[in-house]
Amino acid sequence: MQTLLKRYNDFDWYDITDVPLPENFSLVLCDGPPGTTFGGRYGLIPIMAGRLSKSIILLDDFNRIEEKSIVSKWSGALNFSVKPTGKDDSCAIISIS
Repeated sequence: MQTLLKRYNDFDWYDITDVPLPENFSLVLCDGPPGTTFGGRYGLIPIMAGRLSKSIILLDDFNRIEEKSIVSKWSGALNFSVKPTGKDDSCAIISIS
């Protein structure tokens, strides 16, 4: 199965239309789509928020300005805490309550 990117108004993100997914995720590793994608990794929360209650997201490349901006935008949609971690704060642990 190949997962392709799809245009969702203000961003591109994975097309999960025909992908069987669990109702809830407790852990998400977010290392894509690439930062050069329209909207970067922003689509994770708008598309998956309903499946992320009480979840942990490990976000790669948190030391990039774009990722920090995305996390800031996410904060309007969900209640979570952010803990930078890794060498040079290259990752973030995002805990959704």
